[in-house]
Amino acid sequence: MKRKILSVLLAVFLAIGLFPVTALAADAPNTLYVGNKSLSLVIDSYWTTENGSLVESSGNENWNVHYNPDTATLTLNGATIKGDNSATGVSYGAGIYAQGSSNQPVALTIELIGENTITGNYGIFLDAEISASNYGTNATLTITGENNGSLEVSGSFYGIFVKSGTGNASLTIENASVVAKTTQTNSGYAGVCVQSSANATGSPQLSLAVNGGSLTTSGSASGEGIEFYVGAYEATSATTSLTVTDHAIVDARTGGISASGVRVNPNVNIGSTGSTGGIVFDGTEGTVYSDVTLDESLTINQGETLTIPQGATLNTNGNLTNNGTIVNTGGTLTGDPGGTIVTAPAITTETLPEGTVGESYTATLEATGNNMTWSLDSGTLPDGLTLNSDGTITGTPTAAGTSTFTVTATNSAGSVSKEYTLTIKPAVVSVTGVALDKSALSLTPGKSETLTATVAPNNATNQDVTWSSNNSDVATVTDGKVTAVKAGTATITVTTEDGNKTASCNVTVTDAAYSLSADPSAIDFGTVKTGYTQPEAKTVTVTNTGNQTLTLEQPKADHFDIGELSQTELAPGERASFTVQPKAKLPFGTFNDSISISAASGSNEASTTITAQFTVERRTADTTDNNKDQTSSPQTGDDSNLLLWGVLALVALAGLICVIVMMKRKK
Repeated sequence: MKRKILSVLLAVFLAIGLFPVTALAADAPNTLYVGNKSLSLVIDSYWTTENGSLVESSGNENWNVHYNPDTATLTLNGATIKGDNSATGVSYGAGIYAQGSSNQPVALTIELIGENTITGNYGIFLDAEISASNYGTNATLTITGENNGSLEVSGSFYGIFVKSGTGNASLTIENASVVAKTTQTNSGYAGVCVQSSANATGSPQLSLAVNGGSLTTSGSASGEGIEFYVGAYEATSATTSLTVTDHAIVDARTGGISASGVRVNPNVNIGSTGSTGGIVFDGTEGTVYSDVTLDESLTINQGETLTIPQGATLNTNGNLTNNGTIVNTGGTLTGDPGGTIVTAPAITTETLPEGTVGESYTATLEATGNNMTWSLDSGTLPDGLTLNSDGTITGTPTAAGTSTFTVTATNSAGSVSKEYTLTIKPAVVSVTGVALDKSALSLTPGKSETLTATVAPNNATNQDVTWSSNNSDVATVTDGKVTAVKAGTATITVTTEDGNKTASCNVTVTDAAYSLSADPSAIDFGTVKTGYTQPEAKTVTVTNTGNQTLTLEQPKADHFDIGELSQTELAPGERASFTVQPKAKLPFGTFNDSISISAASGSNEASTTITAQFTVERRTADTTDNNKDQTSSPQTGDDSNLLLWGVLALVALAGLICVIVMMKRKK
């Protein structure tokens, strides 16, 4: 028995080896059912449809269904496909059911040739959520038409159902005519549903794009024509979008369009890309997006409205029947569709001019359309102003400030609102004069100084001034900053913008000068005796007599103590001081020091000199001068005292020798 089983397995493996090897699309379905028939995912296969079921075909001209696993493309050629209208089984009873793999995206392209019909419990079901505990990522369904191929698809639940796993869900229809509906009459099911599963917890993107051709949908009594549904509480940043391009028409008049589910903005984003747009019907309200030329017939039924907004154009191309109302809110309509065509208000005034307290104010709001009545919808106009029914705002403002309000323009075709902000400026206070902080300036070439202008009164409305120089070769001025150019004189003038009030400053430019003076220039401390007490210090004042700021150096002297400078940085005309005092314990003699006072400004120098004199005389032995220090030894620097002490020492030594000699002789 075992040998028989092994033989069978070997035969199977050999048979598989005879099939051609096919490179499958990366995101091809892992399971594909068409009319309850499970298609091979590795073999290019052809089928005919008989009573909605698939019968394998040779693949020549006699086929209705073709699956190409290389591109994950299912081609329908005049096919009629039926599911089993039961939610049981792997395929959920869908006419076409495609399921992905765990942790993988799933994508399927359905190509239409001729007229095709699909029915089932679901019409088309693309499923990236395999089970409650096993799921893929993105789900992408694309339906394309060859030579305007068409498809009518219906389901007991959803006509077309695209459901993601952990990622995004998208449906794209390109150059095909698709009618999708649910056959439910009393349940909340949609003709088309694009849904993220309970496992898509991040920011799932749900999108539907119709690029050329048309999509017509209808929902159940309590369902939607098109529904975007977010299925997870954690999907806090889900986005939904419906895009129409290339003159496409999205018709969801039965059931409308909704975005629902958990934590999702209920507003569907309807937009268009590319150079042309399309038309979207959401319930009884239709809107033209961008530039549209009707390639297929379209009827506006009684009670329905098609709006052409500002920036959009509609060329009916002889294909529009108007039994309802066309409302033009600023767009362009070409062709004569007949019926009722009205121009609804479209406010064209973008901003309102500012006003001034105490001055009469008038502004007129403009809008397209006729016989409009204007009203204040919300907010408050500035005090003193009134919005009239003809759209004029008139009156005299009584208080400064900014007001925000909304106005509404209404006519028989509808109404439109717009928010405005109106600023009222304080009453104008005229300029009465202007003054400068300096009436004269003295500068050297290359130096600058800034003048400050004060406009009077200080609450004048217009504080702007202009500056000018009558001799820019000598001095220039920019925003009050005066810069000296060369020696000479110039007049700087400031002029107010309001009233032409002026003030002037005379500028004298002289070449740079670096000089110092000292007072007194000579100091005589008189004559004292040796052993003196220091005379009292005397103060010398140094003045910067040049026109440049100088940095002083600390003076020095040999026989005099020099005090610290009171300051080292001297602007022109400024003074600094220091003290001079004879040093203590100088020997007798006359001391004359020439004390140099130096300063620098960059590479430039200035200096002046003072003389200091002090005389010390030798003190005699019997002097009683009060300056003598009675307790001290003779000054080491007094030569006469040294000589006297030397003589006395020699005399004493000679006497001592004589005494010693005489004593020896007596012995």
